[in-house]
Formats: sequence, structure tokens, C-alpha cells
Amino acid sequence: MSKRSAEHAIFKIERVYPARPERVYQAWAIPEMKARWYGPTDQKGALSLDYRVGGREHFTGQAPNGLVFAYQAIFHEIVPDHRIVFSYTMDIENVRISVSQVTVEMTASGDDSAQLLLTEQGVYLDGADTPADREHGTRVALEALATALSD
Repeated sequence: MSKRSAEHAIFKIERVYPARPERVYQAWAIPEMKARWYGPTDQKGALSLDYRVGGREHFTGQAPNGLVFAYQAIFHEIVPDHRIVFSYTMDIENVRISVSQVTVEMTASGDDSAQLLLTEQGVYLDGADTPADREHGTRVALEALATALSD
């Protein structure tokens, strides 16, 4: 891509899950649980998770169109059962397409449910990614989390 650009955007997604905040938090924090709903869903992908402040998460995979993508995150703040703050980069074919900062907050909502609020602040580079596409992908992931929590 010959034209350089940087588009900045913020989006928020709220969801209520029929599980306690502790269980929703575990789905983000425990590698085996996170692998059930987040990251590559094909046999060509790989996920690693070092869940601690300063720890990293990484996954690679192949999109349906055959392009290889990579996600690399670092955890900045972890408040068990309540909040996770991390930043991440997305690359396609070794080209950076976006950089984002994410806050995930979990609170009790009723007796046995949790409200999740995800706020993402991103910069989408050179037209290779868009805020709308990223929000859509995040919504798909949070729907997969709902499925994983119901199993």
C-alpha cells in the first residue's frame, strides 16, 4: 500500500453473561479456557498466554483468504475478577495494520450473571484495517465467549 494513513477510533461493547464475574474473568485468564473462544479457530493457528502484568499473549493463524495474521499483546494491569488492561498489535503478512489499548471490566449483574464492558482505543494503519471491522471481530469473539461459558 503506497498511501500512509492513521485512523483513530474508540468503541465500547457491553454484554451480560449468565455466569459470575469470576468465571468470566477465568475465561480471559486461564490459557485452556481462553483457547476455547479466542484466537485462531483453525488447525493452522497457535496461541500462547503468559497471563500476568508484563506478560504476553500471542497468536498466529491463517485467515480464510489464506493471509497469515499475528496478534501480540502485553498485559498492563490485572485486577482479578474485575479488570484487565492490555495493548496489542495486529499484523497481516508481517505488515502492521493496527495498534490498540483495551480495558475489560467485569461486574456482578444479578445473582449469577456478569456485565462485561470492553473499551478499545485503536489506531488503524494505512487502510489495511478499519474500526468497523475490528468492532465486528470483537463482537464475534465476545459471542464465542458466551458459547464457551454456556458449555
